[in-house]
Amino acid sequence: MEVKTSLLDNMIGVGDMVLLEPLSEDSFIDNLRKRFDHNEIYTYIGSVVISINPYRSLPIFTPDKVRSTGTETSMSSVHTYMP
Repeated sequence: MEVKTSLLDNMIGVGDMVLLEPLSEDSFIDNLRKRFDHNEIYTYIGSVVISINPYRSLPIFTPDKVRSTGTETSMSSVHTYMP
């Protein structure tokens, strides 16, 4: 039997805070911290993007990455410059 993985299986934390449960200040901050710790510096809240400055260079702004993003907003890249 083949087991298929979904895009959600590879997601660190919750990429769109609209889907965060339970919704509380603690879960909100915990989710941002978890994503930041895995170099996921962009997070949605609906159509709004939260960006956390990583204070270091990340390999997410390469020309290939920028060209390959921007086609879907939900459950894909969180931001145009997000891998």
